[in-house]
Amino acid sequence: MQIFYRFFLIFFLFFSCTPANGQEKGGISPETRVKLSPTSAQPTELLRLAYLSEQKENYAQALYYLNLYALNTNDTEAIPTIEQLAARYRLQGYEHNDFEWLLMKYKQYFPYLLLGVLLVWGVVLVYWGVAWIRRVTVLTRYKIIWAITLWGWCLVFNFYEQHELGIIAKDDVYLMDAPSAGSRLVKVVGKGHRISILDEENIWCKIRWQGKIAYIRRNCVWKLVM
Repeated sequence: MQIFYRFFLIFFLFFSCTPANGQEKGGISPETRVKLSPTSAQPTELLRLAYLSEQKENYAQALYYLNLYALNTNDTEAIPTIEQLAARYRLQGYEHNDFEWLLMKYKQYFPYLLLGVLLVWGVVLVYWGVAWIRRVTVLTRYKIIWAITLWGWCLVFNFYEQHELGIIAKDDVYLMDAPSAGSRLVKVVGKGHRISILDEENIWCKIRWQGKIAYIRRNCVWKLVM
């Protein structure tokens, strides 16, 4: 028993003295946080970093942190702030519509929707199993409920698809019409614009820009990962 207590004490002291992940002496600058995993930052920390970036007039990083906050918390109240900051610098890709608002709400309540589908499906399967054991014919309405629930199950998982976004991190970035430096130039854009990332090919990201397909170098994009 004494060995157990000693082991527990050593274990407790080791983890209590270990510094938190990503924390350093003297604080964390926004430039450092961009290189870290977004999931390591708490929502309040993201808001603080967004404020500090905006005070330094680094609007691209401010939008990066605000978008991370909105995506990780599904807080629709952050959308007007993001839109106002983007409009101030005439940035594109920040137009929100009812579908995006619905998608954020869907992700917010996804666990409850999944639990409801599982509950209904489980009840129907139990009834079906009891009916099979007792050699009783399953009523048509229960078959319909099971089919609808199965369709809802597929809908929940297929609709819950991560919509990968990114923010252009540099000025004078070249958008090309193919994943090659020798391809045709589509446009030269500045930092802060938000883009939809469709795919990745080596050092290139396939994106949607103004309704068209274009390619941008991966090191020019900050990914917004949930």
